[in-house]
Amino acid sequence: MALATPTATWFNDDHRLYADSVGRFFADHLVPNIERWNEEEIVERNFWHQAGAAGILGATIPQTHGGAGGGIAFDAITAYEQARCGDNGWGFGIQSIVIGYVQAYATEEQKTRWLPQLASGGKRSLH
Repeated sequence: MALATPTATWFNDDHRLYADSVGRFFADHLVPNIERWNEEEIVERNFWHQAGAAGILGATIPQTHGGAGGGIAFDAITAYEQARCGDNGWGFGIQSIVIGYVQAYATEEQKTRWLPQLASGGKRSLH
């Protein structure tokens, strides 16, 4: 059964635009590959770079560190759109959690070193 489009009271125009953009990105780049990636047990690195370029990986990272500077709602929207297309395992959840910890507990030097790379897909917080 397909998930409905969210109509939460906290959803604003920016959230709707982001959800539409992420949904299109996943339809074009994730859905065609889900089955193969599940069989091979790997997600191609290029997908991570594409997700970073689309602003998906750094939605909650401040602009000063290479992200979009949005709130946690944007990560919730990404996770929701991922579920809508039938995937649960390309690694976004772990990436999002690690980014949160880096933002909360890292030194400024560590943030400057790691957050832009996590936002771009250049570094993945997996394995």
